[in-house]
Amino acid sequence: MKKRFTVTKRITTILPVLIGLWIFTANTTVTLANADGITVGPGQGVNFEQVDFVFSAVTQENSDWGRVSANPELLSSSTDISSGFLNIFSDAGWVVQNLPVDVNYGTVTTYFSLGLSTPTDVSELSAHIEFASSPQDDFSDGERGDFDVGVALWNAEGAGDSQTAVIGEAPPPNLIQFRPRGKNTKHTQPNAVNVQTAKNQCFPMSIANSLQYLEDRFGVNVPHDHKPGLKGDDSLVGQLDMEADRRAPARNDGDGVWFTPMLKGKFSYLKKNGLKNKLIHKHQGRGYGNPPDEALPNGDFRSSGIKSKDRGAKVTFKFICDEIKKGEDVELVFSYDDNNGNPTGGHAVRVFECGKTKGRPWIGYLHDRLQTNNDPNDEEGLEKVRQQVKDIDGDGILNLGSKNREIRFVLSESSKKKPR
Repeated sequence: MKKRFTVTKRITTILPVLIGLWIFTANTTVTLANADGITVGPGQGVNFEQVDFVFSAVTQENSDWGRVSANPELLSSSTDISSGFLNIFSDAGWVVQNLPVDVNYGTVTTYFSLGLSTPTDVSELSAHIEFASSPQDDFSDGERGDFDVGVALWNAEGAGDSQTAVIGEAPPPNLIQFRPRGKNTKHTQPNAVNVQTAKNQCFPMSIANSLQYLEDRFGVNVPHDHKPGLKGDDSLVGQLDMEADRRAPARNDGDGVWFTPMLKGKFSYLKKNGLKNKLIHKHQGRGYGNPPDEALPNGDFRSSGIKSKDRGAKVTFKFICDEIKKGEDVELVFSYDDNNGNPTGGHAVRVFECGKTKGRPWIGYLHDRLQTNNDPNDEEGLEKVRQQVKDIDGDGILNLGSKNREIRFVLSESSKKKPR
């Protein structure tokens, strides 16, 4: 039985109207909303879950990680705002900050802190939620709703064959200080294909998702179908499994792949299937592990007669977003670091969008957070995530929302053809 975790805050005294929008509830409660925002209640397009981590080496039920998903169509019908920005304030603070939500985009997800100091079952969350057509410089509490909280499982790993040993801290509240005059930009690529992933198959799958995008948008002839698969079968991801020599006897039993063998496997696949001279490759970052057999060595990487141009030892948001804007596909690997900055495992995703909200960067990525489903047609775990990008811990490496998730590597490919 889930425990109730909720503290409802209300203002029960009628105050003079100074600024913003005042909302009167049936019991004469008065709450101040933020400028331009429409308050969102339960059943109006926002859903919450608490994350249970179920890695092979470490598990954590009732974690501090919250997952929120927004349904653009339902939000739009509830607020008359077609596309805008979602903000959430809970007892922990401003936990979701200007999440872009776009009508006809499909469900968008992000992660946040539930405000727990120890593992606690959460079945209900008291939160003030607003949807606004423009982003907020800051955001305060207001009319609360009591939202049901479900459970989401996460075991996404497989970049490298070491097993993740650290859950890490959830994205903290009040993380981003927005620039009042900062620009708002968004670049989203079409054809956001995402396919069910086997255990520890994230690296080959991120590449398979990317190659399918290149085929759909640029007409690159990728001969194998992009569908759920496993090492040696006729699927695109199964062929990449084979070329990278990933151990994968079953969908729920398999190892991850290090950076060097994955690039070698990818380039071998391209050469064998007539794509050797069809694409341009670049990478930034080296990954982690011991070069040259695990992490990439310094400099341009060559294998199977194909070269990936080295674009620097550390990943930058500018490189990621420039590649997205030019229509190139991007695979990204982040590590799960311990508190001393040592990677204990990692996860690969496909980045398909990037942007800035009031000058602060974020990316959107595709992946499968639950990689152990034996049923290849089960779509549980597939999601589109928008998460802020910031060097939270000041170590010179960008973090993906959490200080324990360090962005270590990106690989981009572009077609020599023009878009269809």
